[in-house]
Amino acid sequence: MLFVNPDAKVNRTIPNIGLAYAATILNTRVIDLNTMPEPDNRYLNERADILGISIQSRTMGEAKKIEKRYKEKYPRAEVKSIFGVLDVQCCYPYLKTEKTILIAEAFGDNLPFPNYELFDSFKIFHENWQSGDWRYALMTSLGCPYSCVYCMARNRGWIPRSANNSAEEIIQAKNKWGIKSFTILDDCFNLKEYRVIEFSELIKPLGLAWGCANGIRADRITEASARAMAESGCRQVGFGIESADDKILGDIKKGETLLQIENGIRIAKKYFKEVNGFFIIGLPG
Repeated sequence: MLFVNPDAKVNRTIPNIGLAYAATILNTRVIDLNTMPEPDNRYLNERADILGISIQSRTMGEAKKIEKRYKEKYPRAEVKSIFGVLDVQCCYPYLKTEKTILIAEAFGDNLPFPNYELFDSFKIFHENWQSGDWRYALMTSLGCPYSCVYCMARNRGWIPRSANNSAEEIIQAKNKWGIKSFTILDDCFNLKEYRVIEFSELIKPLGLAWGCANGIRADRITEASARAMAESGCRQVGFGIESADDKILGDIKKGETLLQIENGIRIAKKYFKEVNGFFIIGLPG
């Protein structure tokens, strides 16, 4: 069996975490065409009974090309999608096809930490993690209970790993691969103040710089959680603002008012070196 990560042509510094979990659980090598796009046909050099392709909404076209090429060279091979553990990463859902390798293990502390050494792009990740040019990617929770209409992670259970288990992954990555920094990719990292503080206290002794590229809600940030994050090395946070109009915020079911967003940003600017905002231009209304 062989796995392939199609070229998404974006986010080359961020590994496919869902695929990494699947590969680790099944101890299967990964041809990573997103972080190492050339040569783009190198998966054809390896014959496998089953070729598993990790398909997100943004890579369906590439996945079809890979399947066609592989079946032309190896007609007896089965080509399947890979699904399980994560159903969304960075807002992009993972997709199933008619034939699917289903990973039954649920997201949580029971999972092994992702073994990125199974990726043929590992050397690139390793060098950039060690230099500090790229941040190690971590997901401490999955899903979001809010109902933002534009988001694939919306309106479902929030599934957290424990703060201790999440911190242990970072400790292992530092000891094993020499990472200098990390970023959290959760859909809603700061849903629970106590958990943010606990995680921050656990990773503080590591002396790593870190950030939250997304997954920070302005109405959930507090002085106590922001202070704990900053004191543990967090330098950057990003808020999904989307619009500066309360009516539009209501229409998209953001669950926040402009006043709440402004208050959250004021807190963040007191503690973090960089505060970013995401906006959706052209929302109805």
